Amino acid sequence: MINSNGSEWKIEHCCPQCGAPVVLRETDRIFVCSFCRVRLYIWSGDRFRYFLTPPGQISEPLIFVPYWRLKGIVYSLEGTEIKSGIIDSTLLATAHVPLPPSLGVRPQVLALRYVTPETPGGFLAPDIPFGTLASREFTAPDRGGCPGETDHVHFRSFIGDVVSLVFAPVIVRENSLFDAVLQKPLGAVPEPVREHLIQTETRQTGGPDHDPYNRIDFLATLCPQCGWDMEGERDSLVLYCRNCNSAWQAQDRALSKIGFSFFPNERGSKLYVPFWRLRVNISGLPLNTYTDLFRIANLPGVPKTREDSELHFWVPAFKSQPNLFVRLARSLTILQREPPPDSDPGDLPLFPVTLPLVEALESIKILIASVAVPKRLIFPRIPKLQLTLRDHALAYLPFCERGEEYIQPTIQMSIQKNALKWGRLI
Repeated sequence: MINSNGSEWKIEHCCPQCGAPVVLRETDRIFVCSFCRVRLYIWSGDRFRYFLTPPGQISEPLIFVPYWRLKGIVYSLEGTEIKSGIIDSTLLATAHVPLPPSLGVRPQVLALRYVTPETPGGFLAPDIPFGTLASREFTAPDRGGCPGETDHVHFRSFIGDVVSLVFAPVIVRENSLFDAVLQKPLGAVPEPVREHLIQTETRQTGGPDHDPYNRIDFLATLCPQCGWDMEGERDSLVLYCRNCNSAWQAQDRALSKIGFSFFPNERGSKLYVPFWRLRVNISGLPLNTYTDLFRIANLPGVPKTREDSELHFWVPAFKSQPNLFVRLARSLTILQREPPPDSDPGDLPLFPVTLPLVEALESIKILIASVAVPKRLIFPRIPKLQLTLRDHALAYLPFCERGEEYIQPTIQMSIQKNALKWGRLI
């Protein structure tokens, strides 16, 4: 496990309606102003981009150097085992500037702000792709360190919704490059920095796509269908309207309707917990029907009424401890429950959706590896599988409260309360 950032980051921003200062958590997706009470959804496009503000006044032009921010769960298929861990780190995303390989504790000490087109300075684009860094040996999880020398890593998957860019400031004085935070020389000025000095008046955002109009947008949390105030917690990726019974997620700078179902509210239920229910085309492995699933999992007794029924993958729509995440996904995928045609949550609270759809799709390879038997034959095939999403929807299951656990009484599934709380910190 790698953990270079021991606490959650805080982002400073101004309310887009009244201009009041607001401090946000890194995981926040709902913006709430305590002054004017406005409530907005934060939209960042492909990923969030932040920059560190140097202390004091800087008279020289600023150049911002990119770091990848990695935070989430990483799985690897090693030998015949699935290993997992938590990663929380920053990694230098360019080979051209002699800065430290990690930001260390700077994001907790210095003010973090969103990158916008109005941010002064030049922004270097990453020349080391995120995928390259994420697949390196030092990000590999294990029971407490690196994989054993005899283990063969078939596949590695990084699952988490926090993959962002953080920009550290540097300045040029005479012919030397200086760290704008520590005011220490870093050596000669690299050519990419020289180029940005020439065009400091030209806005270039920090992103591999060089999008000159990258910005943070704020979307109204009013239901696009009926105008009602939608509900969602600070870290919710999906907003729900109880007035017209609809659910919405952010897509292309707007709110897009999403399918969902609520399983019947059972007596004593205290909470609805969300899961992604996905239909996927898989190239490289016959896994399209319920029978295919039983065959690959070496399970007996496929019900005759469901032999040819289409397979749906169930994935938790929330982040959790790695082993629990796989256990829940495996159990619900094997059960293949059919959602009711009409559903309503009643007055039960909804646990927030904190795992985006794209991450749920990426986790399916790990889910297949967990279900498959024998693993020594299946694991080598996992990296070559091609997944195409056909359909998706949210399925909410009601859970009862029992001590320190939530219990789903119909299928006797349990989730520790602390596991749900802990997952929201990833």
